[in-house]
Amino acid sequence: EYTKMEAAPAPEVAAAPRPTLEVTVLKGTATQHVYELDGERIYLGRLDEVVDSDGRVRRRNDVAFREEGEINHTVSREHARIAWDAASGGYWLRAEQNASGTRSYRTGKTIDVSAHDRRGVRVQSGDEVHLGRAVVKITFR
Repeated sequence: EYTKMEAAPAPEVAAAPRPTLEVTVLKGTATQHVYELDGERIYLGRLDEVVDSDGRVRRRNDVAFREEGEINHTVSREHARIAWDAASGGYWLRAEQNASGTRSYRTGKTIDVSAHDRRGVRVQSGDEVHLGRAVVKITFR
């Protein structure tokens, strides 16, 4: 004789929790030396607020390099963004259209981040991100 058995319910796969990013400025001068950020989108650039020709705020940078300084001037006002992607469970670094060079340095290799690549480059803890000649280190917490 056969006994009818029900299949065990499929376990639910929990979405990966979004880690807090610790962003430490290694080269250049920003409004803070270390930032702790956990938003879905994190903006990096020069100045706290970027305004248009009519004085309207276009964007607020979460990691904001100061206006003065030779290295800081290599950072575009709207340089890059780091965006959380729940589907992949990771943060992705994207360069903005007018950014002057965005690269990630990881385990001895340089990864260019193109403004034409809509997805960007997946961020890993320990990455050094070069924004022009300024550098930040990203650590997950």
